[in-house]
Order: sequence, then structure tokens, then C-alpha cells
Amino acid sequence: MGTVRMRPPALGWYLFAIALLLPAALAVLLFTGTYTNHAHATGKLVASGGVIAITAPTHGVVSRIRFPSGAHVQKNDALVDISAEHASAAFGDTFAALARSHRERIDVLRKQKTELTIESQRQREGIEKRLALLLAELAEVREETALTRQRAQLAEGLHSRWSALSRRGLVSDVDLLRQKDVALEHAARSKQLRQHELELAGEAKALNAALDETRASERTRGTELDQKIAATTQELAQAELHRDETLRSPVDGTVVDIVARTGQRVATGERLATVLPEGTRLAAEVWLPTRAADAVRTGQSALIRYESTLTHARIAMHGRVVDVAALPSTQPDVSGYRTLIDFETGDAKIKLGMAVTADIAVSRVRLADALFGARP
Repeated sequence: MGTVRMRPPALGWYLFAIALLLPAALAVLLFTGTYTNHAHATGKLVASGGVIAITAPTHGVVSRIRFPSGAHVQKNDALVDISAEHASAAFGDTFAALARSHRERIDVLRKQKTELTIESQRQREGIEKRLALLLAELAEVREETALTRQRAQLAEGLHSRWSALSRRGLVSDVDLLRQKDVALEHAARSKQLRQHELELAGEAKALNAALDETRASERTRGTELDQKIAATTQELAQAELHRDETLRSPVDGTVVDIVARTGQRVATGERLATVLPEGTRLAAEVWLPTRAADAVRTGQSALIRYESTLTHARIAMHGRVVDVAALPSTQPDVSGYRTLIDFETGDAKIKLGMAVTADIAVSRVRLADALFGARP
């Protein structure tokens, strides 16, 4: 019948090999494989460079909202109108028209004062020029009057001496009469010059009085105009308190939050809107629990998740820790350590204030340590 040999089946060898290799593979995996520990935290999206709050400069009523939340605005674009102390926008328009009228009145008054100054200066210069010429002529007349008076005195003295000589026959009667005419002529001329001097002095006095009157009139009219300008300015200030106040965006950016509502009464300093400056990056602000704070360092990678407002799907973004607070928060509404995570995204639908969750990779450990040791 031949020789009978007993052999184990081939499948048994395979099973035996697998039974030997499986523990070895598991041992290699346990001692060479790694596991990443993650710290889990929740928070929201914030502006890394800060946002600009638009606040009410005075108390009043919101009469108009110019842009909705999420709208892009440019610098000096009107955002919110406030009608101070009045709920009706019609009142604000009325006071705005009144304010414009006061401004126009102030401009007219200031123009009148400028014209007054120019006209008064022209009048003063004309009077001063005439007075200068008159005083120069008066000086010449006074000098000539003094000289003529001296000549008259000399001529009169010479006539007296010639009269004595005439009685002695040394001077003829004709020469004596001729000298008498000369003396009378100088006396008459001196009298005329004196009269002209008095007239010029009177004119000079009148010009000085006119100059003083011009200056006094300029001061009086200038004071009146200043009083009118001050009164109108006060009325303008009162109108400004009641007219619509338009709040404008100080920078190019995006309106991320409109708190105010049309018809709402607001107080001075109350926040009405928030503008995110153009180019400002968003960052995730999350709050780490105390047990994980010691393990988180700047530069560690993180996975940020948020929920889409359209599809409600969970969307993930990769980021990196840029700041970890040294002390826990003392705010009553949050607990833990404030942590900022920077990230790159091209999703235009993410908005400031969105709720996010973050998983931060804090350490890598062997699988054996993760399974059999304490996790950090």
C-alpha cells in the first residue's frame, strides 16, 4: 500500500505565522507609534487689530440707519443720524435749516466787519494825509508870519528914527512917507498871515476831531457787529443741540455690528455700531480650561471649527497659537485662560463674533504611554 506520511494543512502554517507576527506588530506600533494630545476650547472670532466703536456724541433719538450690518463702507460715509432731544426727524431737519441760516448770518456779519475795517482804514488814511499836508503848510505860514512880524517891527523902528531926523532936516518928507508905507505894508502882511495861520490851525483841529470820530465810530460799529456775531453764534449752538447729528465712519472697512435701531433713544457715549477696519485680520479668541493651559504654548498648531450660516455645516480651518494669557480671566461670563489663534482663510462668510471651537495640539506621545500612562 505504500508509505503514509502525516503533514499539517497549509492554512495552519499561515495562521501560525499570523499569530506570531500580530503581537510583534502590535508591540512595534505601541512603542513606535505616536498619539497627539489636544486641548479643547471654545470662543469666538475677534479682530486681531481691534475694531472701532461708533458712539453717540450726545443724547437723542436715532432717526436713520444708513448701512446694514455687514456692509462695506468708506471713510466719511454716513452711518447713523441722531436727532437730539426729538423723536421726529422733521424737527431735526427744521433745526438743521435754522443752523444753516445762523451760519449764513454769521458769514454776513463777519463780511460786514471786514468791510467796516477796510472802509475805516481808507477814511483814516485820507484824513491823515490831508492833516499831514495841512500841518506842513501851517508850519510854513507860522515861519513866514514870524519873519513878517520881525520885518514890520524893523520897519516901524526905522520910521521912528527917520521921523526924528526929518525934524532936523536930515530926511525928506517923501522918504519918511515911503518908509511909513513899508512899515504899514509889513504890518498888514503880518496880520493876514496871522489870520491864515488861525484858519489853518482850525482846519487841523477839525481834521483831528474827524480822525478821532472815525476811530470811535469804527470801534462802536465793530463792537456792535461782534455782539451780533456772538449772539448769532450762541443761537447756532442752541440749534446744533437740536439738529440731526450724522455719525460717519472714520476708516474704510466693514460694518460688523449695528446696535442702534430707528427711533431708539440713546445716551451720550452709547455704542451704536462697530466698524472693522479694512485689512484687519480675524483671530479666534478661545478660553482654555485650567488643566490644559500649562500645556499650550505659542506656535502650536490648532484646528478651528465653525458652523456655516448658510448650510449649517461644520467647517474646519488650520491655525497657530499666537498668544496665551499668563493669568486666568476674572470676567464673570467667561472662565479659563484667554488664547488667540491666528488662521488663514479665504471664506468671506466668516464674521466677527462667530462662535468657534478649537483643538490645539499640545503634545505627541507614544501609543504605549497614551494607553498605559497618564495623559498630559
